[in-house]
Amino acid sequence: MIEPSGHRVLIQPETVEEKTAGGIILAATTKERDQQATMRGTVVAVGVNAWKAFDDGTPWAQVGDKVIFRKYAGENVKDGEIDYRVVNDEDCLCVVKEG
Repeated sequence: MIEPSGHRVLIQPETVEEKTAGGIILAATTKERDQQATMRGTVVAVGVNAWKAFDDGTPWAQVGDKVIFRKYAGENVKDGEIDYRVVNDEDCLCVVKEG
């Protein structure tokens, strides 16, 4: 298991579908456009100092939360077959609430 250090957050990015529900295969340019501005993913782990420099230091994203983060933020890492992104806490732009 990868544990982020300091003020970093470990995110498992969502994968972009290669086919629509109707079975149409999407072109690579379409998938790239869907990922242009921001990315979505699930918080897997949070560093011990994450969000402590902001407000009262209360983490606003917890493990299991879906977040949107900057596309070019952080580093891509792989643990076995699973791809992750390690980003700074300030690169998490918002939490996605379902419902």
